[in-house]
Amino acid sequence: VLGIELFGLGAGDWSQASLDTSNTLVLPSFLENTQVGRVGGGLGGGLRLSTPGKSVRLSAGAGAGVMFRHVYTNLSVIDGTRTGYASPLLLTDVSLLFGKTLSLGIVAWVEFSRDITVAAQLGDFLPGATELPITLFSGPQFFLGPTIALHFGQ
Repeated sequence: VLGIELFGLGAGDWSQASLDTSNTLVLPSFLENTQVGRVGGGLGGGLRLSTPGKSVRLSAGAGAGVMFRHVYTNLSVIDGTRTGYASPLLLTDVSLLFGKTLSLGIVAWVEFSRDITVAAQLGDFLPGATELPITLFSGPQFFLGPTIALHFGQ
């Protein structure tokens, strides 16, 4: 059975990175390990293929949409700004459908975001320094994870 679907997606991720200043800057100790987190959601549509059956079916889908994200980082504490972005996304998943409403599976998507950069204001910590631009994300971002979905309709 082939169908057209709309999807909604919620996502969050967190990472830790070290700043490489090539020994040219002495950073405050709380900046030695940068914390970066993203939360957001996406909307889109696509096609879904499901095997016939009533109790358990195999299902696979693919689609495109847009992802809206908000970036949190301990660098934002310094400059008082927050960074958000919207990016196109491609999504695919494979799952087992149980009955008509529940599925468990694996989802993968790629976000095609612009480079996400923050400008930390370091004048209070480094005399003579005003901004330190730091790129948090660059190029396409790939995500893979489990999915639990509720389906509505026939």
